[in-house]
Amino acid sequence: MTFGIVAAEKRAADLREGELDPRILDQHCISWGVGLLRYDACVDLSVLEADVSVYLAGVKIAKVVLNHEQLSVDVGGSVDGLKAVGKIRLELDPLLVVIDTELCVPVLRCKKYHVEIPLFPGEDVD
Repeated sequence: MTFGIVAAEKRAADLREGELDPRILDQHCISWGVGLLRYDACVDLSVLEADVSVYLAGVKIAKVVLNHEQLSVDVGGSVDGLKAVGKIRLELDPLLVVIDTELCVPVLRCKKYHVEIPLFPGEDVD
């Protein structure tokens, strides 16, 4: 979901009307992680679609899109003996990103996590 890119030499104060898609204000991004595992999700509220990337030890192990046709997906992978598996869901009422995951670290153990991250659409300010 790329809505507009500002060139490095152009400052936000120099933007003119029409140079940036207003839908960028409908994109809400969250990041959640534990230890070497991180989930990044950007939800476009205008179409209720989420781009989700999962990183393990800094390596992207999954990239998925959640929408009305696919509200949840299983993800997983391993890097240098570390292992992560999980399910990520986009709940519509109330609007939440739900993550159920398990992280396994050699010598230590495997541990399960559950997190629900609410998304609140912004309000227009006059």
